[in-house]
Amino acid sequence: MPKPANTRAVGCFALSATEQGVLITCPQWPGLALGPLQAALTLDGVRQVAPWRRRGQGLCARFPGAMLTLEPAPEAGGGMQVACRLAYQGREAAILNRVELLTLAEGARAGFGEGEEAARIYETHGGYFSYVRDIGEPARSMAVSGEPAAMAQDAPRQGTSLSVWELYQPAAGQALLVGFDTFARWLGTVHTGYQPGQGMTAWTAGFDGGDLPLEPGEELALESMVWMVEADPWRLLERWGEHVQRRHHLQPLAASPVSWCSWYPYRLTVSEQALLANAQAAAARLRPLGLSIMEVDLGWERGWLPSEYRENDQFPHGLRWLAARLGELGLELGVWNAPYSVSEHQALPKEHPEWLIPGEDGRPAVEGTWFWEPHGKVHVLDLTHPGAQAWLAGNIRSLGERGARYLKCDFISSVHSASLRRRHDARIVGGGGTEAGRLGARIISQALAEVQPQALVLNCNGMEVPGLGLFGLLYACYDTGNTGFVGWRHLREVYTTVACHLYKQGRWGIIQPSCLCVGLPGTLEEARVRATATFLCGGEVNISDDLTSLPEDRWQVLLSVLPPTSRPARPVDLFEADYPAVWHLALAADWDQWHLVGLFNFELPCGRYDYQAPERRQFRVPLQRLGLEPGQAYWAYEFWSGRFLGEVREALESAFFGPAVQLVALRRARPHPWVVGTSFHQSVGGELAGVGWEQEAGRLCGELRRPAGEQGRIAIFAPGGGQPRATVAGRPARMRMGAGGCWEVPVVAAAAVTPWAVQF
Repeated sequence: MPKPANTRAVGCFALSATEQGVLITCPQWPGLALGPLQAALTLDGVRQVAPWRRRGQGLCARFPGAMLTLEPAPEAGGGMQVACRLAYQGREAAILNRVELLTLAEGARAGFGEGEEAARIYETHGGYFSYVRDIGEPARSMAVSGEPAAMAQDAPRQGTSLSVWELYQPAAGQALLVGFDTFARWLGTVHTGYQPGQGMTAWTAGFDGGDLPLEPGEELALESMVWMVEADPWRLLERWGEHVQRRHHLQPLAASPVSWCSWYPYRLTVSEQALLANAQAAAARLRPLGLSIMEVDLGWERGWLPSEYRENDQFPHGLRWLAARLGELGLELGVWNAPYSVSEHQALPKEHPEWLIPGEDGRPAVEGTWFWEPHGKVHVLDLTHPGAQAWLAGNIRSLGERGARYLKCDFISSVHSASLRRRHDARIVGGGGTEAGRLGARIISQALAEVQPQALVLNCNGMEVPGLGLFGLLYACYDTGNTGFVGWRHLREVYTTVACHLYKQGRWGIIQPSCLCVGLPGTLEEARVRATATFLCGGEVNISDDLTSLPEDRWQVLLSVLPPTSRPARPVDLFEADYPAVWHLALAADWDQWHLVGLFNFELPCGRYDYQAPERRQFRVPLQRLGLEPGQAYWAYEFWSGRFLGEVREALESAFFGPAVQLVALRRARPHPWVVGTSFHQSVGGELAGVGWEQEAGRLCGELRRPAGEQGRIAIFAPGGGQPRATVAGRPARMRMGAGGCWEVPVVAAAAVTPWAVQF
């Protein structure tokens, strides 16, 4: 390692200029050393490399005809903010293909201290796929579900992360996060390479230039970076989320919405009759718990085409009529649309091929084949063309005029495809950049807001960041799929991705963990796993079952999710385990404060035959990991089984066969009778109000706040025993002894507010 010189402290980091480049270290993490780091520019297809040199308080890298500069400054939380600029000084115009702001010099390696072979890396491939892996583990792929492909033991482990990258070193007790905190024109990316036995020998932060033309004398502000260090790797992600929120003045909705989606029960067979039948069931049982939107997914458009805006024969009365009928039920219309995907079967490719992104031959480029009927080639709308912009704005506005107050914008990551390098306005970054997508998001949000100011837009963009601040709802994983068909490994990956994105909830927007399906043919346990993950997410609940045929046991699972808390859980073991199995959420009401712990077991049976035992997972969660005081007594209650688990002092322990889930509520133990659980809502008590113990009267009382007719129970533990008597809505209720020695009060909600009392 070259001897550091010209060292400058910036926040918690130290930048040292060397002959080969800049070395980045951190005094609070003695083992951390990234460098020497150089810069690289690819112009007109030719890659050039240059070392970073000191320039005033910043750094500069000089190339033939170009110069990159970095201006580091302290970040509010103690990290480092880095502004980046490019000055093009060539005599003739050039094409910007790629920018590598910081890349390890040849022969260098990134060091993370003794024990770095046990480090864990957070990688995100955008809004749909994220995970945490071992530093020596091959990167995972969304396209190939399951275990990574076998590879040679000494083969390099390469990884890519969009916008943000984090490494946690358990032995050092420190985590490093590097993120691009602006997304105006380019998509910042971190690439890594780990060589077994040698360490991390490749590390690059940069972006695809999008083939942007550069004029002589032109200067560009590039996307900026932020560097942070923290002992708690999850808190570091939260800090990053808060930093981006402040930087972009993001103001998410205060409460998460509840919606219904037609896709999983009906797919292309959806009709206005089916939608209205489900709306009637939703109005009766779900609207009192927050459901407000009935979204008709792919299937309403003429020809079932992705960006067609005329209704087909399955909706003979049209969307405007449908919105009016929903309004009579107190509900609003939502619609699906893939605004940038244009089918070869549509009129647009024939009438205005110039509105589509061209290929090398000048004709509309083919981005893929539409998966559903009528299949066919798919082209991508050129968002830089004025005609395409007007077409998009007019069609989106027409949806609002017909009553759509919720728009699901799907497949909009297509415009970022690195293969789409040509566009009408070459000054707008295309290819792998974000500028065209940002432009499209602004057109959509403004066009819809003109006629529906309160409308919600769901950002189904794998790149996600072009819609930040413009779309209020963020799709947080790839599709959950129908119950019973997709398999447990698929669900494990889906909810791992959701866990990786929980820090965005309430900071960047309201996240949606894809559709919530709890019906047949999947098992009841699968329904509970899906429902628990959705509830602990705290984001939008997007229901996608046929409500007209949903069995009552599945209705009870569904009702337990509503209303959402709008607060995300913390994935306690995200940086430790193969998948996040322990999720923690602290809750409070006017009468108590308590903690929820979700325990997920996705382990499959270890054999195919009956005589081979299934997998049994043992959980031990120290109370300190939950921010609770060890030695303090807590009462534990498991929601799904309705079991009182007794007293917990040092750690929550449980073991059960999977795949399955447990949801445990922990409350501080009292010397008198107290509520330990409920069966109505997964908050395990958030549906209660005004609970209080009257010492002199020996009475525990409160109110249940659920829709009239709902049935369930309130579980109470009485340390002194006795034979209690209960009343519900002023009438005697027959109590019974429940599992674990608690008392259960059966309750049928008499009204929106139902008083209850137990005399001891």
